[in-house]
Amino acid sequence: MASFESTVAVNLIAGEDLRGDVFEILQIEDDGGVGKVIKATAVTNTVIGILAENPRTDLTTDCLSVPVVLLQGKVAVKAGGAVAAGDLIVPDATAGRVIGVTGVGALAADSMAIGIALESAVDGDIFNMLAMPIAAPHSV
Repeated sequence: MASFESTVAVNLIAGEDLRGDVFEILQIEDDGGVGKVIKATAVTNTVIGILAENPRTDLTTDCLSVPVVLLQGKVAVKAGGAVAAGDLIVPDATAGRVIGVTGVGALAADSMAIGIALESAVDGDIFNMLAMPIAAPHSV
C-alpha cells in the first residue's frame, strides 16, 4: 500500500467539497482574494499538494480547513490512468488524479510534472511518487 513520509502537511481552506478525495492533487484558486484548495484538472494547473487524509463524511469540506501534503518527499497519489515506474507524473483530465508521461520532452508547453513514479499503477490505484516539481522545457 502506498504511503507518505518525509513530508510537510499544512492545513488550508477547501474551495470545494473534498470528501472521498484523499491522495488527489490540489491547486490554489482565488476566491474573493482568499486562496482555497480545489482539485487540479489540467496539465497547466500549478499543483501545490495532495489531500493528506479523508475529511469527515457527514459534512461538506467547502470553506473548511483540510490537511494538504506539500510537494516534497515520498508521497502517495491516485492514478487517473496508466503509470509506469520512472514516469514523470502530471495532472490528469480527471479532477484530482494523475497520469504518467515518459520524459520531460513529453510535457506539454506551460505545464509541469509534480514528481516521478516510484511504482507502476492503473486508473484508481494509489501509488508512491517522489514529489518534485519539474517544469516543461521552454520553446524558443
